Amino acid sequence: MKLSWYEEVFEHIDNKRVEEFLSFISDDIKLTFANQPCAEGKEAVRSALTVFWQMIYGLKHQFTHVFESEGHVIFEGTVKYTRLDQTAVSVPCVTIIKVSDELAKEWRIYTDLTPVFSAH
Repeated sequence: MKLSWYEEVFEHIDNKRVEEFLSFISDDIKLTFANQPCAEGKEAVRSALTVFWQMIYGLKHQFTHVFESEGHVIFEGTVKYTRLDQTAVSVPCVTIIKVSDELAKEWRIYTDLTPVFSAH
C-alpha cells in the first residue's frame, strides 16, 4: 500500500533522514518548533534538524487525529523520544502544516520538550 504524503514525510522524520525530509518542503519554508526561533529556508531547517537530531537517539510519531482542510494538515498525537541514554519519553504534540503543490510551506510544532531533556 502506498503511503500518503504525510505518512511518507513522518517516516523520514522518524528515521532521521534529513535529505529525504527536505524534498517535501519548499525552498522558502518557515518551520517553528516549540519555543525555538523560526527556521526560514531549507538550509536553516537542515541545520536545526541536524542539531536537534544529534541531541536524541530516536523519535516516533503516533497520531490520534489528522485533519485536512484548505491546504492545511493538522496532526494531534504523541511523540516518543528516545534519549541518548536509551530511555524513552512520550510527549503530546500538535503539528500544523500549510501545504502547497505537495510541498510544506509552513510547519508549526506545538509541544513541550522539557520532559525529554530534564533529569530523570
